[in-house]
Amino acid sequence: MSEIIVRELMLEHPKTIVSDTPLVDVVECIINNKLAGLAVVNKANEVIGYITGYDCHKAMLMSSYYCDTPVYASDIMHNNFIAINPNNGIADIAIKLLEEPSNLYLVVENKQLIGTLTRHNILNTLNENLSLCSKISAQL
Repeated sequence: MSEIIVRELMLEHPKTIVSDTPLVDVVECIINNKLAGLAVVNKANEVIGYITGYDCHKAMLMSSYYCDTPVYASDIMHNNFIAINPNNGIADIAIKLLEEPSNLYLVVENKQLIGTLTRHNILNTLNENLSLCSKISAQL
């Protein structure tokens, strides 16, 4: 597998939210931009967590059923996340993330979010490599 690095595949300049963003605004951003999720940043634009569509789904269901108090990004965000180095190889990342259930990964450099990577990006790259392997095998 040719060594493709994360920086080549990541979505640059991803949309972000702050922790006091209301859930309805988080959902609207995810839906309107067809995203797997969003990074949560602080006032210094440092990554402090992330929220996925699944997290929003669960929170919206509970909130709409019980008509609870407003829900904010800070209430449902994951603050334990794997910060991916943009210079890591995609094969190494694919192995590292085998046990990670998320579909959204944050690419961080100097505590700043510089991009996102999705499981779709990783699968697509692995699939392209497999296709190349098949073509090479057929030529031999």
